[in-house]
Amino acid sequence: VAEVFDDLGPEGIDHVVFYVNGQPDSVVYSSRGQVTGSHAQAHVYEASIAAPSGVNGFVIQAIAYDVLGQTGESQEVLVGRVEDTVVPRVSILTPLDREILTTAESLKAVVAVEDIGALNHQVTMTWYREFQNAQGLWESLNESTRELFRDDTRAPDDNTPVSDPANHYYIYWDNFSDGTILQRSDGRNERVRSYHAG
Repeated sequence: VAEVFDDLGPEGIDHVVFYVNGQPDSVVYSSRGQVTGSHAQAHVYEASIAAPSGVNGFVIQAIAYDVLGQTGESQEVLVGRVEDTVVPRVSILTPLDREILTTAESLKAVVAVEDIGALNHQVTMTWYREFQNAQGLWESLNESTRELFRDDTRAPDDNTPVSDPANHYYIYWDNFSDGTILQRSDGRNERVRSYHAG
């Protein structure tokens, strides 16, 4: 679709040529207004353009010709798939780093994903319960992996952030209550550590 204006008015436009990758594709002599009878669309010209085969994108441009042979060119527009080359940025919002967890009490795991590419992500969080051995090294006692989901429905008293798709910001969460992780035994300096994958 191209909007075309001429100092002679709609009657001053002779035709519009739509180009694909620099080559003429369609020539249109009648505006949408002339086809539909709508005066409000007397300056709108449209063409159906088939995408060239075997390419991820192509360039469209419209050139309008008036009855005096003068031309006006539109900007070139790239149409097609843009490769997603930006790695998503993932942040754990809760639990906070070094937060003290209560044994056998469920908690909410909340992760924020910032990504201009895909709208849907598979986000998992792996929980580790660890202790420090005699040499000072951390050893795993148990681990549990859970998938987090995007659900922006909130109860009135729920302060969990919500997604903001217009700014490519998405919230994933899960209520976590795993007795093999949220427990305390006699291990030295026991801790719970989490790792996200998105």
